[in-house]
Amino acid sequence: ADFYNPASQMIVRLTQPVLAPIRRIVPPMGSMDLASLIFFILLITIKNIIFASLLGVPFSGHLLITILKNIGSLIINFFIVVIIIQVIASWIAPSNYNPYLAFLNQLSEPILMPIRRILPPLGGLDFSALVALILLNFLQTLLGL
Repeated sequence: ADFYNPASQMIVRLTQPVLAPIRRIVPPMGSMDLASLIFFILLITIKNIIFASLLGVPFSGHLLITILKNIGSLIINFFIVVIIIQVIASWIAPSNYNPYLAFLNQLSEPILMPIRRILPPLGGLDFSALVALILLNFLQTLLGL
């Protein structure tokens, strides 16, 4: 997403206190901020370790699989929510520019653009969001998330 978008700037300012120490240790790789990714994985790992210890589940390879499933589930659910918000916003105010909706559009484009190449708009209607939601739901079911 565009770094100078107000929504991006808000997220950067909110996460800066937590991510700044990690960014000093872990440099970015190209345009990907590895510090945020490491922090995301660390939070999910800590959550799963706490739940496993509260439930008395021994630490094993099963915990690693659960962590990977949680990461996959969160990513898929995030894209589902972004696409749904984008679709609803396009119904409410289709021609208005809003920096937050532009931010959501930039987040969903990596998923929607390949679908738009295969399935162009039909009669002025863009079915790429519907196809993306069906595929994301299918992926979620296939992976057992």
